[in-house]
Amino acid sequence: MRSLLLPISWHLWYVKCLWAALLALAALWLAARKNRSTVGWPLLCGAVGFFLGSPGLLLIVLLLTRKKLSMRMKYLTLKFEEDLAHALKFPSPVGNNLEKRILMVLANNPRGLRLGALAQGVGSDWRHIEETVQKMLVKGKVRKEGERYFFNLDK
Repeated sequence: MRSLLLPISWHLWYVKCLWAALLALAALWLAARKNRSTVGWPLLCGAVGFFLGSPGLLLIVLLLTRKKLSMRMKYLTLKFEEDLAHALKFPSPVGNNLEKRILMVLANNPRGLRLGALAQGVGSDWRHIEETVQKMLVKGKVRKEGERYFFNLDK
């Protein structure tokens, strides 16, 4: 059974490190393509690969079989993570990144928001976020219909 779980000489620490790094890099690449956590998956796969060996590869297969998350769902989960961090008195995972905050507010409001309401949701003045919103319109992350701004679901 031991040779099945640990097929190569695992008594050498650098072999374990190399295997863990390989699994972590594969998990990072897959997580980025599937809009999953680019911190959690590589960390988990690398740690399991280092301590258990071959079962770390099973986590890569598990990540490979997961559906790709839409960008809207990614920002909805980011809002949940921020609320949880606030409740536990941890630092915000978003930090001061204005673009992520705007996308997070728009993801939670599928009917769209005017610039003033969007600024209020972000916790800022509309003059402060206007330039950032215009840049996001050009990039295609946000779309505008009339006076309302929407999360661009095509992106």
